[in-house]
This record gives sequence, structure tokens and C-alpha cells, in this order.
Amino acid sequence: MLKLQPEPTFELEVDVPVAGEEKPTKIKLTALYRNTEELEKLIGENEKVTVDEFVMATITGWKEVDAVFSETTLRELLRNYHGIGIVIHRAYFNEVYKAARGN
Repeated sequence: MLKLQPEPTFELEVDVPVAGEEKPTKIKLTALYRNTEELEKLIGENEKVTVDEFVMATITGWKEVDAVFSETTLRELLRNYHGIGIVIHRAYFNEVYKAARGN
């Protein structure tokens, strides 16, 4: 049965490209579910919101990372892995739209 109110968080599996490694490393992130109004408010309040700012406002936890999740360690992840913000952003919207398509 479809819930009128989606779960407030969901898990994303993300492939992190790692320099020097043949295959990306998989991590799992916990993301806030945002309805259309919440997304519009987040993005609409600041039309120049960056991908990293979106990630900082959306990701609330992780697994398969060698550090305890915090705002500081998330910033460090974004700083140390080029393009990871875009990877997370795409994974978020792929997951949300997959749900919208009724996958």
C-alpha cells in the first residue's frame, strides 16, 4: 500500500570514484526526503545554491566511511573526493524520480 506521507529519510548507495583504484568504492548515505515544496524552498530561496550546499542540507548519515558522520566530516568528504557532490546529487534525484516512476 502506498503511504500518503513518504518516509522522512531514505538510503542511497553511491559509487565514489577513488584516484588510483580501478573500481569505485560503494558507500551508503542517509538522505532527507524532500517533497516538492521543500525542494522549491531549498533551491528557490537561493537560486545559486551549489551542489555541495544541497548535499550538506540533505545528507544526514552514512555507512562504509571510516569516520563518524558530522557536518565537518561531510565537508571533508566533499573536499577530498572531486565530483562526489555531483555523484550524490544525481543519486538523490535518481532515487526520488525512480520512486515517482513507480519503479
